Amino acid sequence: MKVVFETIGALIVSLFLMVVPILCALSFAYNWYVGLKFILTVACSVECFGLMNLLCEIGDKQDKK
Repeated sequence: MKVVFETIGALIVSLFLMVVPILCALSFAYNWYVGLKFILTVACSVECFGLMNLLCEIGDKQDKK
C-alpha cells in the first residue's frame, strides 16, 4: 500500500511541477488578467527556486558519500 501512495504522490507532484509553468506561459500568450499573471509568475519563480534548492541539496549529499 505504501508503494501505491508514493506513486500517486509522485504523479501529483510531477503534474503540479508541469502545470504551473504551462499556465504561466499561457497567461502571457493569451494576455490574461494582470493579477493572475503576477500570481502565476511568482508561483513559477518559487517553484524554480525550490527545485534548484532541492537538487543542490541532493547533489551535496551525493558528494559527501
